Amino acid sequence: MEHSIAGLNVIVTGASRGIGKAIALELARRGARLSLVARDAKALEAVGEAVAGAGAHAVAIPVDLSHPEAPAAIVEQTVEHLGGIDVLVNNAGAAISRPFAETTPQEWQLQMDLNARVPYFLAQAALPHLRVSSSGTIINIS
Repeated sequence: MEHSIAGLNVIVTGASRGIGKAIALELARRGARLSLVARDAKALEAVGEAVAGAGAHAVAIPVDLSHPEAPAAIVEQTVEHLGGIDVLVNNAGAAISRPFAETTPQEWQLQMDLNARVPYFLAQAALPHLRVSSSGTIINIS
């Protein structure tokens, strides 16, 4: 059974490439209004253009998710541009591809920030908006 997402306001993190980009393009094809979040502004702009080409509305929010103030800023900008939040897709993440014994404390912290802290605090920041939505949904990709 396929649920309609046409007209819903959706935040997609890690939207500049890979799985996040594919999610954003599919949601655009289905008529969602998107808040595209990623660190790479140029790549994010290209995804925004592809979303517009699919006939959907999108706002690009280039931000480094490892910054503690990023979740609040993402929610604020999304609400300002889209009017609310119905769905949050926590897709951004980090994986260090080196042996465990060679991983630095900084690399470990980056992984923890992007894979655990950011989704937690972004969901917390979005929660007031998701609660008033009849479609409030959080999708965590890990």
